[in-house]
Amino acid sequence: MKVKKYKLWIKISLLCMLMIIGFKDTGIIVKQYSLVDSNLIHILFEKEEKVNIIREASDHFEVVKDNKSYRLPKDIMIRTNKDSDRFAVKSATPLYSKRDLNSSVVREITTEDELVFVSKDEEFGYYITATDFKIGYIELKNVVGKEQSMVTLGLSNVTRDLTNNDKILSIRQGDKIAIVGFANGQYQIQDANKAVYNIEESAVSLFKTQELANRGSERTTVSDVKKLVDAAKSKIGSRYVYATAGPNTFDCSGFTSWLYKSQLGITLSRSSRDQPSSGQKVERSKLIAGDLVFFNTSGKGISHVGLYIGNGEMIHVSTSSRGVRLDNINSAYYSPRFVTATRILK
Repeated sequence: MKVKKYKLWIKISLLCMLMIIGFKDTGIIVKQYSLVDSNLIHILFEKEEKVNIIREASDHFEVVKDNKSYRLPKDIMIRTNKDSDRFAVKSATPLYSKRDLNSSVVREITTEDELVFVSKDEEFGYYITATDFKIGYIELKNVVGKEQSMVTLGLSNVTRDLTNNDKILSIRQGDKIAIVGFANGQYQIQDANKAVYNIEESAVSLFKTQELANRGSERTTVSDVKKLVDAAKSKIGSRYVYATAGPNTFDCSGFTSWLYKSQLGITLSRSSRDQPSSGQKVERSKLIAGDLVFFNTSGKGISHVGLYIGNGEMIHVSTSSRGVRLDNINSAYYSPRFVTATRILK
């Protein structure tokens, strides 16, 4: 019994030491969660409560509250900052009890172990293991800094355009998204350029395990849409030439064909009349960036196509005098001539 109490005292002491050193691994609770601890005390984690993270496993976080550690499932919280003072070893190496290679070994440290730096003593570092709170010395030459990550991967439940001033982020249901924060019932998600967008809580699901987060997705990624839009914008001002499909001159269907082929390797029909059958029909009210929009500009059915980029705008090849340009599909000219729209990407 005395041994058990002693071990518990050691663990509490080491935990306190970690608290003194300072946690930089932090997270935010996104769903209220309660548990009963070993003393049958009810512990409540409130929504939007900030917590300090000791370690991350494949299906849970270990966090600290009131100087005690608890395991929380991954789908009820997000990580907002990862400790820059966490380290790992290059290969299996001993954790020594003293600053001496001939001293007793506390335990073997593997490449899977996470270490918290305490202090430096000549060629040795003094570390605490984040998993079982063992403490000792490791030769500094065997230690490397761990790769840092400050986002949590989530899954989009919706297909929608998000806006941030003049920036637009198009997400599709099933896309993996980078979550960087949570406040007032909304997630903050980040695009490839680190612009941040708000989206309501119900529009995002968190992964329950790291394995699910790591699985490849067959769906279109946000970066695929960005490639299309960026390529289209880069061609604004290019000339219209009938029956051409890039890279420097285009007609309308040649432009959309070139975009999908050059950026994503997807082959579309060369005719604006046939391109609607290349994907899935989508309602005008549900358009998102990357969709193709079709118009009757000749009075004889579909005769024109453009790439929708969000916020009511499309990039398309207009007349021979205007070339590639940006226009609003709700303008007085294009709105009444709208026929249909097609989603090529899943």
